Amino acid sequence: MKQNNAFVLAGLLIAIAFSALNTVAQTQGKNVSHAVTIFGTAKYPAEFKHFDYVNRDAPKGGEIRREVLGTFDTLNPFSGKGVAGFGIYRYTFDSLMELSLDEAYTSYGLLASSIEIGPDIEWVAFNMNPDARFHNNQPVTAHDVAFTFKLLTRYGDISFRNYYREVESVEARSSSRVVFKARKSGIKELPAILSEMIVLPRSQWQGREQDFNKSTMIPLTGSGPYKVSNTKAGKQLTLTRDDQYWAKNHPVNRGRFNFKSMTFDYYRDESAALQAFNAGHYDLRYEFDIQAWEYGYNKKEVDSGTIKKLEVPLLGYFDQYYFFFNTRNPFLQDILVRQAIDKAFDFTRVNYTLLHNSFTETRSLFSGQPFASPDLPGHDEIALLKPFEESLPEHFFTPLSDLKSNRNTRQRLSESLELLKEAGWTLSRGVLRNQQGQPMKLKLLMQDDERKKIAITFKKALSPLGIEIAIQTVDSSQYLSRLRKHDYDMLLEVLVALVSPGNEQRTYWSSDSSNESEGYNYSGVNDPAIDYLIEKLVQAENEASMISVARALDRLLVTRFYFTKGWYKPTFRIVYRNPHLRRPVHGELYGSDLDAWWYQPEDEHENASAHHKKPPAE
Repeated sequence: MKQNNAFVLAGLLIAIAFSALNTVAQTQGKNVSHAVTIFGTAKYPAEFKHFDYVNRDAPKGGEIRREVLGTFDTLNPFSGKGVAGFGIYRYTFDSLMELSLDEAYTSYGLLASSIEIGPDIEWVAFNMNPDARFHNNQPVTAHDVAFTFKLLTRYGDISFRNYYREVESVEARSSSRVVFKARKSGIKELPAILSEMIVLPRSQWQGREQDFNKSTMIPLTGSGPYKVSNTKAGKQLTLTRDDQYWAKNHPVNRGRFNFKSMTFDYYRDESAALQAFNAGHYDLRYEFDIQAWEYGYNKKEVDSGTIKKLEVPLLGYFDQYYFFFNTRNPFLQDILVRQAIDKAFDFTRVNYTLLHNSFTETRSLFSGQPFASPDLPGHDEIALLKPFEESLPEHFFTPLSDLKSNRNTRQRLSESLELLKEAGWTLSRGVLRNQQGQPMKLKLLMQDDERKKIAITFKKALSPLGIEIAIQTVDSSQYLSRLRKHDYDMLLEVLVALVSPGNEQRTYWSSDSSNESEGYNYSGVNDPAIDYLIEKLVQAENEASMISVARALDRLLVTRFYFTKGWYKPTFRIVYRNPHLRRPVHGELYGSDLDAWWYQPEDEHENASAHHKKPPAE
């Protein structure tokens, strides 16, 4: 597993897809609901007992050990300072509502028992669950919610300020009811954005708010199913299930969070982590490297079932890989230069030689989703960008299929050199120079060696153009530091193919985020047309308009060449070796929910829940 603070944002973003309130009752003219969903109704009624994809009677106990790459130096995942320990945000803090994994875009009450929405989404209110407790047994109140919101947006990571920017004010009307007032009406995704907010105890932070943005190795008081029980800074983190956890029998949690403890062992790189797994030092790992998936595991142990390999199809939220251009570098501000580099990159060769032809090339940020741009722009996309028609790139109006990899190396390089020549660059004696005589030298920053072979192939593809690429591989701490300083020219990074894009796009592409030290605008995008489309996306009134805007945004980002052609595989690969690990027969949209796995003691192998078909001995 990769480890950096993007996990904090990712955990937040995965759960907040574009949504509207699912109304199940009317009270004093207000819509009151136990769930938030998109267009339609929630799958589970207000009195549901558990999610269908869990084993409701899974035994509690046992330990699971997992791996994390890199290091960590803080137990505060909210500050944006340092590298937070893996799993702290997810497992030690509850949120107002919890995402269901077997339906699209739907969350159910947890810390809050219900959500209300005002006319035209002028405000959103949450009614607190009277049973909700922090780990210190103090009740979780509306006052804690209001305080947390102010704490996150004033002193936390800058991503929280961006994420909650549509909120004008928050007020605890009582200990059980908190109301968020919208900055403007009609923001359809605001209820979902707020529903996924975690809550911190006001009593711990009031009067010492200035300390909130600091790193610390002292665990923060949370309300989630686990507590931090042991740490070895940078090496190991153990979370232990809280036996007094207030929501252990809550419908959204039944059959989940079954392990008594979870230990995360840290390794310096992928090679060391794989070697440790094969030696039996930990139980389970995600496998992102197709070479390791095919050849990295002991064949005898795989054939005998000692090591089990599980590939889960994903219908959404799968990883897409791109080389990102940092347009803060003057050399990369010219779209012709970026296009030339993209054209020189032949992904089909990478796929054939390194990836077993198992990945699919993409010219979209939303592959496999209705939000992905079609080959040619629709009239709605063109109409949306009419105010910017004079500045639209040429390729916005041409087939996206024209931008796919060209296997003809001679033609590919010839066309790249023509683009570079048009941009004022000249190839002489194997070196590409601009009119001032400066050579084209670029730093490609990477966090680990897992995809280094792809980076080397990319480097070789640019060598005939006279472009020198220096591949710089650093540890997770250095990587995060250099991201914040924008100290790179290119990155090989991942974006998740969201099933419902919304205001998180501001974090990736808005002008406001282009120079933020803690943002995720890797390319430094600063484009009025992009800003315009993001706001249109956030304010979309229905699914049809949302699709039109997302497609226009997708096409414009792709044809501005802020990143190269991408590649993806809509599956999730897990490798595990502990004979006691079990998983339910599941139907999640977003992969295998490890939180629903359990440890099966040897003398209870035959006592799996009758509610689920017992899986093969796993």
